[in-house]
Amino acid sequence: MISLRLSLAELRQHPGRLGAVVVAVAISVAFMVASVGVVQTEFGAAGDALAREYADSDLVVQAGVEDPDQVGPALAAVPGVDVVEPLWSGGTSLRSGDRGNQASVHPVSEHPRLRPAELGEGRWPTTPQEVVLDAGTAEALEVGVGAQVEMAPADGGDLLPVQVVGVTAPAAGLMSTSYPTVYAVPAWFTAGGSELSAWEWLVLLDPGTDPQTLVAPLETALRALPGAQLEEGAVRTTEAAAAAAVDSLAGDASVLTVMLLVFASIAMLVGALIVANTFAILVVQRRRQIALLRAVGGSTGQLRGGLVLESALIGAAGALTGLAVGVLLTLAVTWWTGSLGSGLRLPLGSALGAVAAGVVVTVLASLAAVGRAASIAPLEALRPVATPAASRRIGIVRAVVCSLLLVAGAVLAGAALGLDPSSTGLPAEVPLLLAIGAGVSLTLGVLGGAPLYVRPLLRLAGQPARLLGPVGRMSVASLVRNPQRAAATCVALMLAVGLTVTLQTGAATTQQTLLGDIRERYPVDVSLADVDADDLDADLVGRLSSVEGVTDALPVAAAQARLTLAGEERYLFAYGVDPERAAAFLPEPLPGLDATTVVVSPGPGVEPGERVTLTLEEYDEQGEVTSSRSGTFTTVLSHGAHGNALISPEAFATLAGAGNTAGLWLRVDPRADIQRVSTDITSLTDGSGGTLVDSGSLREVVGYTTALDTLVLIATALLAAAVLISLIGVGNTLALSVVERTRESALLRALGLQRAQLRTMLLLEALLLAVVGAVVGVLAGCFFGWLGASALMVVLEQEGVQFAVSWPQTLGVLAVALVAAALASVLPGRRASAASPVTALAAE
Repeated sequence: MISLRLSLAELRQHPGRLGAVVVAVAISVAFMVASVGVVQTEFGAAGDALAREYADSDLVVQAGVEDPDQVGPALAAVPGVDVVEPLWSGGTSLRSGDRGNQASVHPVSEHPRLRPAELGEGRWPTTPQEVVLDAGTAEALEVGVGAQVEMAPADGGDLLPVQVVGVTAPAAGLMSTSYPTVYAVPAWFTAGGSELSAWEWLVLLDPGTDPQTLVAPLETALRALPGAQLEEGAVRTTEAAAAAAVDSLAGDASVLTVMLLVFASIAMLVGALIVANTFAILVVQRRRQIALLRAVGGSTGQLRGGLVLESALIGAAGALTGLAVGVLLTLAVTWWTGSLGSGLRLPLGSALGAVAAGVVVTVLASLAAVGRAASIAPLEALRPVATPAASRRIGIVRAVVCSLLLVAGAVLAGAALGLDPSSTGLPAEVPLLLAIGAGVSLTLGVLGGAPLYVRPLLRLAGQPARLLGPVGRMSVASLVRNPQRAAATCVALMLAVGLTVTLQTGAATTQQTLLGDIRERYPVDVSLADVDADDLDADLVGRLSSVEGVTDALPVAAAQARLTLAGEERYLFAYGVDPERAAAFLPEPLPGLDATTVVVSPGPGVEPGERVTLTLEEYDEQGEVTSSRSGTFTTVLSHGAHGNALISPEAFATLAGAGNTAGLWLRVDPRADIQRVSTDITSLTDGSGGTLVDSGSLREVVGYTTALDTLVLIATALLAAAVLISLIGVGNTLALSVVERTRESALLRALGLQRAQLRTMLLLEALLLAVVGAVVGVLAGCFFGWLGASALMVVLEQEGVQFAVSWPQTLGVLAVALVAAALASVLPGRRASAASPVTALAAE
């Protein structure tokens, strides 16, 4: 009870000293709670959207039979069944002007309970010439209710005009973005002799009928059909089918939740460093109080218990605050995305686990300071020590341990980069695992050895500050006087900034290396070919050539081909190209292309000068070869072939019997917005109604770039919590140092130091701590990012790693750290400058 009363009294008397700990714990716990809540709610809404295709049916039937047309009548004959409708599924091409898209087609029932979506505007279609589009597709095609679009029929014929009579309501939630969808009447699926067939059926029962009671009779009816193949759960209640749809996303939700919790754990680790540093400072500031307690009979156990209880109370306050903030964040985010309409999903166990983690981490982080406090003798603590200087001697144990960690990390890094799994027989993942081990070892060495190098770095970074006169010199002297405290503050910032820059540099290096390899192997930006070898429409070629960002276009002859080399067959496209015209699209001219040679890409089993057979083939609708013509050529190796075969126009005409213009090469300005260019080209080709294949590099480059940029953006945003906590630590260190240096500041004021100069001194201290922590974090992050990317390239058997740094993002992190550190010094500076020198000098 004594420990509890003392702890509560200390918290009531000096609540502001521990405010940073409460905030740091609250941010970490809020991150954890919001991560779980948002992910579970978003995926729950996505599952509900998947289950929406079952509409308000009573039962869902899945069956494989010889004649699917017999399923409906067989199910309808079961007593208690009211309506049976097949759940058709098909695909189509859409085009509106220059815009096009591929889409899936879903049926629209006449029965209101079986409508698969919520109508946003317009009405449902009633004829095969009417359709409803989902909101995303309507926006992409820039059409609305009443517009006319062209759509491929179910039998895959030419595009036909249809009218848009409705648009569905936008999908709710971030995860509910779906494939472009068209809703048509059931007659659309059977028009024109289409061979589409259903494999799912929706069943409505007579009013008052329990769906569960008809599961067995419907299964019996299905087994009686010829060739019936029923899996377990072939007949399910719609409720069970919807639950299965939600469960199908559980794995993805778990992966994303774990990923977010990893980032939340990083934020909590940074918060633990702040907690440890704060309690270490508080123990020094409360030496006289601790000594008094010991002198009047307080035991070591009571002292430890009081401090541990104090840390638990602070952790509980921060964790409960974080829980409330996390729930509010979850509600705000899911309301904004629209997924909240499906219900808030925040498991109670996860929320309580986050609170418990916040309390436990706070207590554990305070134990080192508690141990030091308990070891202080009463007489030693009663000595008047206003600002105890940290020892200048290097801890031998720290130096030895950190040196061993750095050496071990260097050895592991060398092994990760020098190991060739293919030649040693080891698993391909070993280099990456070694690189992770190296990163952990080197990180521990760098962070653990911070007190050894932060002091000289502060002196070095403080050289410009010394030019400001006494204020600058005092700022530097104040920081180097206590290297342990300065190092603890810098370590939190090093960790947060280092992790952020590691991800940014790793992604930039990986992107630069992979994109360089892609562009080397596939130098043609866009290489289109019609699979049926039909001439490309001149209007389409003109529109593609006019896409903003496209600088040149080259129509070429193209056809599907089979390359026979040493008894092995490869299927690819053969292009008939003029070497002089093609040179503008390639990094180097095509070597030795004439009527007797074929240019192919380098690869295993391909040697220059070999004799190969190139066969051009034509296929019918069933994929059977209808005609073929072969020729023998001598191989020439060049990446200019971009995975295909290049022959001269004359050789192509001889081999095919005539030339064509079934292919098109496009060159894209490297300074253009390649994502927009790719989207515009895809929109045109998807809406052409033809069967075009693109074997160029642009689409793959856009895919890698988008994925990596998105990953870095998300990771940077998630690590922002850790950076924020570390900067709170900077402000907390300054605030506690103001309390500790009350008499010193008062003496300086009495000697003539102005309020503005005192505030400037604290501003410089904050900036110096931020500069050292951020710069070390950036340098370490660049190295670790390069190491991880290099190890990944070893796993991918990719040679020639191209180191790259995303300078805008990295400089942005530095700028944020410096600006936030400057802001963190405002409140401590105001508190220090507002104190009266006379009152402060009179304080004990």
